Amino acid sequence: KLRIFNHPDTDKPWDADLLQCKFGILVVSQFTLQCVVNKGTRPDFHQAMKSELSLPMFNKFLAVLRSKIPNSDHLVQVGEFGAFMQVHIQNDGPVTIQIESPES
Repeated sequence: KLRIFNHPDTDKPWDADLLQCKFGILVVSQFTLQCVVNKGTRPDFHQAMKSELSLPMFNKFLAVLRSKIPNSDHLVQVGEFGAFMQVHIQNDGPVTIQIESPES
């Protein structure tokens, strides 16, 4: 329950989570692959997880996410796994948050 949104009642910044705001979430697999650029002039994606492993992990993530969000069939939208997609977004603010598990 990361509090990254303005509170819907008080408008206080960084004081409400996704559920409190009743927002939906779009889950897109491999939207941005993290790569290494410390050698040569091209990005290196060799450490990216293979589809045979990443698809089950992605599906497990979706199952956990849907179990925690009421009305998830409406609020959790999913892109097609591994597809080339054009996603149009509008960012609201200059903030990027990278979340890593304790195992990383």
